[in-house]
Amino acid sequence: MAKILIAGCGYVGEALANLLLADGHDVWGLRRNPRSLRAGIEIIAADLAQPEDLRDLPGGLDVAFYLVSPNGSEDALYRRAYVDGIRGLLSALHLQRQKPRLLFASSTAVYDQSDGEWVDESSEAAPDHWSGKRLLEGEQIALQALPSATVIRFGGIYGPRRTALIDSVRSGRAVYRADPPQPADKRAVLLWLAGVMGSPEPRAVDKKEASKRPRGNKRCRNARLIQSGYTFRYPTFREGYSAVLEGMV
Repeated sequence: MAKILIAGCGYVGEALANLLLADGHDVWGLRRNPRSLRAGIEIIAADLAQPEDLRDLPGGLDVAFYLVSPNGSEDALYRRAYVDGIRGLLSALHLQRQKPRLLFASSTAVYDQSDGEWVDESSEAAPDHWSGKRLLEGEQIALQALPSATVIRFGGIYGPRRTALIDSVRSGRAVYRADPPQPADKRAVLLWLAGVMGSPEPRAVDKKEASKRPRGNKRCRNARLIQSGYTFRYPTFREGYSAVLEGMV
């Protein structure tokens, strides 16, 4: 049994907490407004960017997950979430002489590659947008303080209450670039969703029109994760979205 802190216990954090509690671990969920957290999670109402809020963290922590979200699309909000927040947590842990294993949730936004290139852990991370820059800055702060920390760069989160792609297909608004297909590219996902939902087939747009809809375009290689022995509960988007669709009925 481990003592686990989830800093930023929101959508992803609460789902994680449910799994950890089922395995018998002690879980603390930290967020600014914790009123909606499920029973069983020990609640910490705190702002990670406010040092005075972090004076009474639980002692003897084995693991700390950093799963914050910026609550908006402004540079200042990203800086507060991914830079000031991780600094605040690490400072509090240092003052309390705690060195738990740290897992920092980042994003593939740290990669500037946008023409279908493959990226993995060894690829250059040189973002030119402020969102990626703040995430990368947070990663570096975490790794400098705790070199054994693990950084996870998520490429997109979907699930219950995260159905933007499903909604775009269902409404007929979904489009994809008419480039040669890539493994599990957006085209494949949208066409599959339209087929299983009986929705209108999404339309293809050329590169010029696609450029008006700024989105990343990169292929993420997970070979190192697979080689570690990790197995996915939902190995492909088909299993994952099938589960989401079943829950929406």
